Amino acid sequence: MAEMMLQRTRAAQVEPVWSAFISRWPTLDEARRASDAELAEALAPLGLNWRIQNLIRLIRSLPDVETPERLRGAQGVGHYVESAVRCFAFGERVAIVDANVVRFYSRVFGFPVTDSTRRDRAFHAFAASLLPESRWKEYNWAILDVMATSNTCGTAPRVAFL
Repeated sequence: MAEMMLQRTRAAQVEPVWSAFISRWPTLDEARRASDAELAEALAPLGLNWRIQNLIRLIRSLPDVETPERLRGAQGVGHYVESAVRCFAFGERVAIVDANVVRFYSRVFGFPVTDSTRRDRAFHAFAASLLPESRWKEYNWAILDVMATSNTCGTAPRVAFL
């Protein structure tokens, strides 16, 4: 849910909405008992009606997620959300790829990108090849953090990884 809330929205804007949402409905079962109107009202500060509707559909359709495979094909769960959950929630060594990650690698390695790069299998393989053998969660978070704090119109700092 948090990953979907973060789509096209800064973390600082999502955090209070996420905190209020999870305080009100701490489990998926509790969120399922809420009406669509209650859920939409709680999610409204995020904007983007399509995302609100996807989140509500996800709450209604998502099976209990004991394993990350249960996410595959769930309403509104694309490659990025699935990869982020696999990495951050289940601890799997998975490269996460979104527009910010593509922008980061483009700036570090100096290659051009298009709108479709984040969906390109070769790019995903490239990102996976750069994952360290340990601390991949921190590596993925670091890339997201660098891009969240960089000037989106300028050049991200060149980063050397140990």
